[in-house]
Amino acid sequence: MNIGNELYSNLSCLAGQSFLLFTELPSQLTVFDTDFVLEHSESYGGNIIGDCSIEGYQYCVPFDRSFEMLLAEHYCAFILTIDSNAVCIFSTNDGKYKVFDSHSRDIYGRSHPQAYDDDSSPTCTTHYIKNIKDKHTLVDAIFNLVTTKIKDEIVNFEIQFLACSSELTNCGRKRIMKKHRQNYINDFIEPALKKQKLDTKQMKYKTMAKEKKQKLLAKNMNYKETMSKEQKQKVRENKRVKYEAMDQSKKEELLANKMNYKETMSKEQKQKVRENKRVMYEAMDQSKKEELLAKNMNYKETMSKEQKQKVRENKRIKYEAMDQSKKEELLAKNMNYK
Repeated sequence: MNIGNELYSNLSCLAGQSFLLFTELPSQLTVFDTDFVLEHSESYGGNIIGDCSIEGYQYCVPFDRSFEMLLAEHYCAFILTIDSNAVCIFSTNDGKYKVFDSHSRDIYGRSHPQAYDDDSSPTCTTHYIKNIKDKHTLVDAIFNLVTTKIKDEIVNFEIQFLACSSELTNCGRKRIMKKHRQNYINDFIEPALKKQKLDTKQMKYKTMAKEKKQKLLAKNMNYKETMSKEQKQKVRENKRVKYEAMDQSKKEELLANKMNYKETMSKEQKQKVRENKRVMYEAMDQSKKEELLAKNMNYKETMSKEQKQKVRENKRIKYEAMDQSKKEELLAKNMNYK
């Protein structure tokens, strides 16, 4: 949902318009490192109710006729605009129809695929009709919406076929959907429930056999090694953008959480972290180890002034977040080191 909002905003800025035409939609798109191809038909338009025609122009027809013409071409997904409300309509494998409105909001104002804006939006048809079983039911629902909710004498529409395809397998698509559905849920989950879920995962990992843990770590390492430079750069860029978008208080809270987490770790947890790092390091080949050591040595020398300034700023925030006893302990440690 957020990616769609960002895409629309960027395209609107490029076009210099608040609203986009169908012809201004992209033909290719990359989302979640997957390339998608978008295909669309000519758009039909006219009046929802009553006859309409423009001499010599075959795409101006009544709504029921336009829907039948598109279905005759074996199309199964559409963008329908009624007045200023645009929604997606797509048919399922069993021939039924669903309506999706990307502008829908739940009672808290958050984007939600099962909510709808108001009674004048085509999305409300899915609220009053739980199961749109065929095209006649869908057309009748749109007619009923116009006559009972919108109540204007002339209500214009525009509809066209739109398909989105990629080389992504169905299994891969489901995996991505599951991941981002879970991320959406985690954004709004209660803190107590979130902690409970994290504790459950931690307990599950603790009870794993050592061979299983090593296999999991090796799998994660192999995935990172097989990532292209563009993918790695994209991950880093996303993290950077996300961090920079935080306000200062959020950044300080994040640093404090990391500090507190290390301090509250038990000896077993610290030992576990060291063990995981050791396993990861031992799994590297010799050239990779040498490259890592050289990279760590050269990193500070190649840092820009901005990067060095950022490191100092993070250290300052980290130091200010310490309590007085911790500061004194750190100063004593530095003096003893010298």
